[in-house]
Amino acid sequence: MLCYHYETRRLDEDTIELSLPDFPDFCVVSYSEQTAARYAARALVTVIETWMRIGYDVPRPRGLGKSIELPLDLALKLSLYWEERDRRTQSGRAFVDGGAVVVQLDEMRERLRAPMARTA
Repeated sequence: MLCYHYETRRLDEDTIELSLPDFPDFCVVSYSEQTAARYAARALVTVIETWMRIGYDVPRPRGLGKSIELPLDLALKLSLYWEERDRRTQSGRAFVDGGAVVVQLDEMRERLRAPMARTA
């Protein structure tokens, strides 16, 4: 079970802001905490799936208290994603801006030749 901690703050009498400390730019504004948490759960799934698809580093959850639980299938994908990123980092293939991987020129040539060899 993966859960991201959230914090709420009252903006005025009728408005609540929900934010996730692990995602600094993420916030949801609603009229109740329960509604904000529901919207945030849907939005968080979208953000994490998108970040994984484009190779951004998805932060690991930290903190205790009120939290949003991720769906089991996404939690499993995310665990595998972190494991792969850790494995690549330990093997000396460093990630740079946006999750791009720095590879050696010879390795890239081999990657590009493999699909060409299959079509020939």
